[in-house]
Amino acid sequence: MTGSRRESAPPGGATARGRARRAARSRTPAFALGSVLAIVAISATAFAPDYDQMLTSAYNRPASAGRKLCGVPYRLPKPIAPQFTFHDPRSRGIRGIAFCANDSFLAAADGNGHVYVWSLATHKIVSALYDPRSRGVNAVAYRPRSDILAAGDANGSVYLWAPGLARPRRLADPPSRGIRALAFSPNGKLLGTADGNGSAYIWSMRTDRVVAILHDPRSRGVDTVTFSPNGATIATGDANGTAYVWALPRTLRARLQQTLRDPGSKGVRSAAFERSGRTIAIADANGSDYLWTLGRARPRVLNDPVSRGIEAEGFTPSGRFLATADADGHLFFWALSIYRVVEFVPVRAARPIDAVAFSPDGRRVAAGAVSGTIYLADVSRIGISVTITAG
Repeated sequence: MTGSRRESAPPGGATARGRARRAARSRTPAFALGSVLAIVAISATAFAPDYDQMLTSAYNRPASAGRKLCGVPYRLPKPIAPQFTFHDPRSRGIRGIAFCANDSFLAAADGNGHVYVWSLATHKIVSALYDPRSRGVNAVAYRPRSDILAAGDANGSVYLWAPGLARPRRLADPPSRGIRALAFSPNGKLLGTADGNGSAYIWSMRTDRVVAILHDPRSRGVDTVTFSPNGATIATGDANGTAYVWALPRTLRARLQQTLRDPGSKGVRSAAFERSGRTIAIADANGSDYLWTLGRARPRVLNDPVSRGIEAEGFTPSGRFLATADADGHLFFWALSIYRVVEFVPVRAARPIDAVAFSPDGRRVAAGAVSGTIYLADVSRIGISVTITAG
């Protein structure tokens, strides 16, 4: 057999041409090839009629094998004007947004039941994940240092989606009244979900099972859940205006550490830990943001006298600034050294902003509005010239 192969080999000239072609292919830039594969892998999507397949995408398996959802890193030009936006006219409101680990994609949870994944290099949707029975996707998050995307549905389901899989992993539902928020622990081993039934559930990503339940019997629904930077503390906030700080040791036996109450509250909408983990910001529907230092009895209050309620918030990765988004469509940047707004522009006919996220490098911020528009801006010079307003 070996001898017959050698006898059937092409003439010397053809062999030389073949070697030349192989040499030319070997000189193709690796990053260009990687980009092509990434685009092919996520270019086609399928809408699954099965409720258990909400986040199902039709993948070209050879192209997607071994590829990450987070694609080739990119650079956006700066400064980006406030009108730099992503918009889907079919949207029923952006309820959650998240950057992937290397900033190349932005995922948006929409009230129309979709999860949209935008390429920040091409400014186009590269995947639209949908279940026709969905009552709206309320939250979305990327697992740290991973390509796994989690989505929480108003129907009470949590889906974990990764490229190359035929269908998503679906976490078994407790008696749910809808997932209102979700967050990964910093190491990605745990996932916290805030449920309308008054409990927050902590899931193990290794077993896909609930390992801890944070419950308040007086709650009217948990609206937010977030982990501290070291993962040892969890904060939850509910619709009755109370926030809870829970200690979560390695044994995963959650213990209530502190209760944060404001008698003038109209409901906790969001919570965020500062990078040290000693300060937590609580956004309230009454238009104020409360900065609690853990262990102290009273918070510092950041008041916006014109706000109809703060809907979302987030610390910059440096911890120097706090961004608060309100129901009037304004995104404020507070300098924590002076507790003053350093960036703010009011507009007419504003639309509420329900979601805020900073890129992992802290240079960009995205804000999602109920109009279905995502506003993206470079905030590397925050405090000097950058501001976003949803109008």
